[in-house]
Amino acid sequence: MTRKALPLVKFLSLLVLLVGRIAAERKPYSEVVPSLNDVVSMARLSSLVYRFRTQSNFTCVDWPSTPHTEDISCEWYLHDYVLGTQVLLVKNKKERYIAVVFAGTDNLRTSLEDANILTKPFGNNSTVRLYDDTDPRYKKVKVHGGFNNAVFTNKMWEQIYEQTQHLLEQNPSYRLWTTGHSLGAANAMLTATAFASLNHDRKVLSVNFGCPQTGNSYWREYFNATSPLTDNLGIWRVVLAWDLVARLPEFFYRKHYHR
Repeated sequence: MTRKALPLVKFLSLLVLLVGRIAAERKPYSEVVPSLNDVVSMARLSSLVYRFRTQSNFTCVDWPSTPHTEDISCEWYLHDYVLGTQVLLVKNKKERYIAVVFAGTDNLRTSLEDANILTKPFGNNSTVRLYDDTDPRYKKVKVHGGFNNAVFTNKMWEQIYEQTQHLLEQNPSYRLWTTGHSLGAANAMLTATAFASLNHDRKVLSVNFGCPQTGNSYWREYFNATSPLTDNLGIWRVVLAWDLVARLPEFFYRKHYHR
């Protein structure tokens, strides 16, 4: 290759990279695969939240100091003993994200919530619901009643929303994440959907682990085909091949896999 050809090759290489980057940016947010670093960060958060289950009076003052938490600040924590829901709100100043983290099943109450498999419409039927739920296509979209109750009853959602919005107003450039394991994964998915439906300008990323099936086949199709949230909501389920929890409850449509 001659020296004269080298600048042309470099130019073409840069052009290919630029075109690839533009194409990626035009992808719906729901199709943008999260980075490995982001997935690992959420996995650590999903594990960390379990540490507080034995501390009945845990507050952010008790936040542990470890190499993995030095850049993370605990902003708010709530364990609702009626619902069994445990939620942690953190901020990472280095990676510039705000994360809503849910713990999974850890007692009889949350086990009962897991077992409450009656379906119901998503949200609280007032401030949080599917976009344009007057559309006949959305009438059959239903979610697991126990999971929905764990987020949208007993003022749980209102507290999560208020605390998170306050942080986002102080840190408008930070990314918004939700994550959790098992029951917490289902809670994280519903919470991400709620945030995205209330603000279409805010991108929300949810990476969850061992998530059980959260809704019926119409819920799946809402996200895969007709959802107006594809540009600002990304939901990814990380599931081990032999994990039976991710394939329950059995009465839900077998083909329901939300990402």
